[in-house]
Order: sequence, then C-alpha cells, then structure tokens
Amino acid sequence: MNLLDVMKSFANTDVVGFYKRANLQVAYDDEKTIEHSDRTEYSAYVERCRDDTDLGCGLTKEALEDMCLNDFVETIQHKWIKTKNVNATVIDDSTKRKFRTRDIGSGHWHMTLCRK
Repeated sequence: MNLLDVMKSFANTDVVGFYKRANLQVAYDDEKTIEHSDRTEYSAYVERCRDDTDLGCGLTKEALEDMCLNDFVETIQHKWIKTKNVNATVIDDSTKRKFRTRDIGSGHWHMTLCRK
C-alpha cells in the first residue's frame, strides 16, 4: 500500500505511555528512570484542600472547597512542587531501567488562578 514505516521513528520517542489520569515518561536525570506522573487535573482537584497546598493571589481554601471539577479545570492552574526526591526502584534484573512514582509526601501543590 506504499505506507510510511512509522516504527523507525517510534523507537526515538521518550514517552512510554499516556493514560487518562497519569503518564509514564523517561526522566532526564539518568536516562534510565521511568517516572510515573499523576499530576493531572483530577489529582490536583482531589488534593486541593490539603494543609500544605500553596495558594496564589486571590485564592482561598473556601473557594477551592466549593468548586466542582469543571470549575476547577477551567479556572485553576496547578503545579507540583517537589520538596524531596523519591528513590527509584529497579524494575527487574534483566533491564537497567528503574521506576519512580510521585509520593504524596514528596511535595505540595501550588495553585493559582488562570490568566485567561
């Protein structure tokens, strides 16, 4: 059918997978660590009322508590701030790759209002 061979370029891609609530990607610190990142809107929404959540100008805890998920996604920007490193564990003995997940105790959310 004269279609392009896409498998040649796919091997050069760093992203391992993408899921609705999380993604897996190759971290850039040692080129062998796969990082599981669950910093999506849903995770930020669920953890928005934690005591260590850092709120930007114009945001209050009461306003965040009253938001539904749709309002949260449309009006809030969120960023995960790491305060300590999480150790990576070896996947198995046959590969040199390691796996690291986001530990809820490894940082906190910083939330601000969207500019637009």
